[in-house]
Amino acid sequence: TVPLTPTVNTATGTVSVARIEGTAAPASLELTAINWAAGASLVVTGANDDYADGDTDYTISWAVTGTDAVYTAIVPATTTLTNADDDVADVVVGPLFGAPDEASPTAFGTIEVVLSSMPSSNVVVALINSDPTEGTITSAPSLQFTPTTWKTVQTVSVTAVDDSADDDGTTWTITFRTTAGGETTGYATIADETLTVMNIDDDGVGVSCNAVGGVVTDEGGARFEIECELDTLPTSPVIVTP
Repeated sequence: TVPLTPTVNTATGTVSVARIEGTAAPASLELTAINWAAGASLVVTGANDDYADGDTDYTISWAVTGTDAVYTAIVPATTTLTNADDDVADVVVGPLFGAPDEASPTAFGTIEVVLSSMPSSNVVVALINSDPTEGTITSAPSLQFTPTTWKTVQTVSVTAVDDSADDDGTTWTITFRTTAGGETTGYATIADETLTVMNIDDDGVGVSCNAVGGVVTDEGGARFEIECELDTLPTSPVIVTP
């Protein structure tokens, strides 16, 4: 009888953390005078992790024990396997919940942000506002995710800026820009994510002409004034002709 004991070795790949990429069963294979030619099978199963570390090679080394001195002197060749990865490095930006409203500073929208896989080091996501005259990011200007907090959802809050223009339908964007110096699983080169925000406008187009003082003229030359004003900020001069 020749017991053959496998050892699944750790691997690092693109992540500088040694980890097991597979498991093997049974703990040992027994080859005897009966099954020596047919052989015995070892079942190897890939191990799941949360890193986007790509397809990673790992090895199984063997130890031969028993009383047959000829075989115990042999060191079998190491077996190399590949564990196919199923993770992707990405910043997941959810849709906008709620509607920023110019009429109410407490009417805000929220966006949920989270990473899709565990980074090898800290990841910072900067929030870039395309038009501060239309909207404000009221939460922190950046989000930080760590190897322990990467799957904790973080919330970005935005509000509308109240202006005097009838600009219903105007949009502004938030760019989510990732920086991850030294990170090795893909976050250092990830592309920007952009989300479009549309405010609810509280302005409407109108012209108001109202008398100032009395509203009676007479043949002696009494007069009064009428003042005309616009309800919202115009995009160019407006001529009002009586």
